[in-house]
Amino acid sequence: MKYNMNIQKDDNGEYLVTFPDVPEAATTVDSLTDLQTQAVDALISAFDFYIEDKKPIPVPQNIGTDFVTLPAALAAKVYLYNEWLASNLKKTDIANKIGIAPSNLDRLFNLRYR
Repeated sequence: MKYNMNIQKDDNGEYLVTFPDVPEAATTVDSLTDLQTQAVDALISAFDFYIEDKKPIPVPQNIGTDFVTLPAALAAKVYLYNEWLASNLKKTDIANKIGIAPSNLDRLFNLRYR
């Protein structure tokens, strides 16, 4: 899962990074070597707001030349969350159907839990 980034260098030598598909996400980095880690963290923070508001997490659209790649486990959680939200099922119903404790299912929706 790859999200486009807009990278702008400011007068202080820092880079402002924004994401067209997730306008709530933004971060600044001192050097481009920190870009991947900071970009993923900014996206996770924005995704947390979508989850808190029970809104679908935007999926990336057309990929340009500057993009960040989400780790596979995180991308899977985003897709799983969106599918669950579209299903209109309760988390407890899903947990019961697959025979696990609801707390184990909650970990699947926690984007910071590995």
